[in-house]
Amino acid sequence: MSNFPKVGIRCCFCARLHPSARAPGATCYPSKRSGIYQAAQNIANTHWAEQCTLVPNAFRNALNAARHQKSTARASKHMWSNRATALGVFEDEDGLRFADSVNALGFPMDDIA
Repeated sequence: MSNFPKVGIRCCFCARLHPSARAPGATCYPSKRSGIYQAAQNIANTHWAEQCTLVPNAFRNALNAARHQKSTARASKHMWSNRATALGVFEDEDGLRFADSVNALGFPMDDIA
């Protein structure tokens, strides 16, 4: 097991609450970089849209409006993975972790073979 804590995403509105007080789906720890996009979609489409009582109405309304618009500007799944890599996120047997060092191109030193 790695000494690095897991990398995950969480709701910015209820993150400060005790985990037992948060609505379902407030936190997700994808096991692979390719799962970050889907984790973000799950938080947006379920937790923010339906479950979290701390989401401001204006934010929820904007989210719902954006969901019904067709857009060519949507970020691809691959882009989410690439951005995580640039931030120093790598995969190991325990899930996603932050590398303790990143090379000049933004790639985790631990992930380059």
